[in-house]
Amino acid sequence: INAEYMGTDYIGGCNGARIRFPPQSQWPANTGLDRVLALLAPVKQQFGDRLSWADLIVFAGNVALEDAGMPVPFCGGRVDALDGSGSEYLAPKPYPDPGAQLKDQAELLGLTLRELVALMGRPRSAAHQRARGLSGTWTTDPARVSNELFHTLFEQDWVEDGAEYRAGNLSLEPAELWIRYLPETAAIAQEFLAHNDRFREAFAGAWTKMMHADRYQGPYGSVCSERLARPPQPPRTVTFNHGCPFAGRH
Repeated sequence: INAEYMGTDYIGGCNGARIRFPPQSQWPANTGLDRVLALLAPVKQQFGDRLSWADLIVFAGNVALEDAGMPVPFCGGRVDALDGSGSEYLAPKPYPDPGAQLKDQAELLGLTLRELVALMGRPRSAAHQRARGLSGTWTTDPARVSNELFHTLFEQDWVEDGAEYRAGNLSLEPAELWIRYLPETAAIAQEFLAHNDRFREAFAGAWTKMMHADRYQGPYGSVCSERLARPPQPPRTVTFNHGCPFAGRH
């Protein structure tokens, strides 16, 4: 999880889509982002100023999760920044160990440790991980949201291999492995391992919280509170001019 939002300082977040610009676009955690933006470019071109990059990026993430069996609500209305100004305050920083990283990033993001651990269970393809310099991923099914990470975490014997940990063809980043050894996060991971329904509920809540964390209304409110409280709507399919169906909740 990369701390590109700081709940402690009310900066960063999805609004503005500054992830398109340096320095965020050049951070290691965002390797491969250029290919994702290229895939979304025809959609942005079709809708022009009626659709912000910020809304499109969040909506595309929601649709990907829905396709993986995890429907999550969407609240639009974001706007785009003209450059990456201010992102320097969000730059990745070194930590003495991955345990300190987990605790600090949860605080910066405005998440509980339970929410952070849930988000770390998001599926990632081996191709994406290799683009980031890793040998692979921990999942055998990157197209499905499930508690597989926590089974893999506790059921495999991991060996350090450079900047990652390996178990056969599987790989983990150091912060992921430390979930197993930090008492607070290990208890959460064990709960998610035993109860996939609890993991899915926590993941959906944490994702929605992060995607709308910077939609401020006053010092504590959110412009999306009412929208996100509505019951989920049935998905519908929109077909764009280039013939690509885009299914999602609106």
